[in-house]
Amino acid sequence: MTASPFRIVSAGECSAPVASYTYASGSARVPQSKRVTDDELEDAHENRSAVYVVTGQAISSTTQYIRGHGTYLDTENSDIVSVVCGTAERVSKLLMVRPIRTRYRPEVGDLVVGRITEVQSRRWKVDIGSQTDASLPLSAINLPGGVQRKKLETDELQMRTFFQEGDLVSAEVQTVAVDGSVTIHTRSLRYGKLRNGALVVMPPPLIRRHASHFVSIMPLPDHGIDLILSLNGLVWVSKHVEYDDAMMHGVQRVQRRE
Repeated sequence: MTASPFRIVSAGECSAPVASYTYASGSARVPQSKRVTDDELEDAHENRSAVYVVTGQAISSTTQYIRGHGTYLDTENSDIVSVVCGTAERVSKLLMVRPIRTRYRPEVGDLVVGRITEVQSRRWKVDIGSQTDASLPLSAINLPGGVQRKKLETDELQMRTFFQEGDLVSAEVQTVAVDGSVTIHTRSLRYGKLRNGALVVMPPPLIRRHASHFVSIMPLPDHGIDLILSLNGLVWVSKHVEYDDAMMHGVQRVQRRE
């Protein structure tokens, strides 16, 4: 009978930090033959590609890198081992694993799709899938028709005519504070309320960063489709609409292969 790789460890059996005996408390180790080599990490860092690892997989030696989030030290083999399934990332000598399933972590400049949850004084609260709802100030939106002017008290009284609870909006992350609060804006004509389409939800790490997250797939049997690939894991799919040259700035066209 083969011995089970799992065993229960009581608190009195080990005086080391929790991270140092995570494996002993139940995480199965991946064979050393599946260890990520230093060359793989170096190539991924240079080519900006991803190295996928699973729980219990050794990533590198402790003599080469410093462990970061999502890893622990295997003192027996002097290895840095992943404690989650995700992508191994290196920042200088710091080695960490970003989990595949996790909350969205906003960064300045990210394109996001969110849902209005609350209308407050001179701002909206928007759920973008992060730890806290983002704030969309009244001064950070485009008025109907793209009019550029200072927002007045009459605009504040009509805030629900612009966005109301339940509306889907596309926006850009403007600021991320130290406490995690996020401010977004919809000043570009490419952003704003989303209508007449379908929303697809997926894990945020599956959407990679590109020069443009507005994609038009054409031709299709009817009119083609437009995609908004937001970095918070929400993909907006809608019928293709022709825009003028100014509005098409930053929109990527993809021709379907026959």
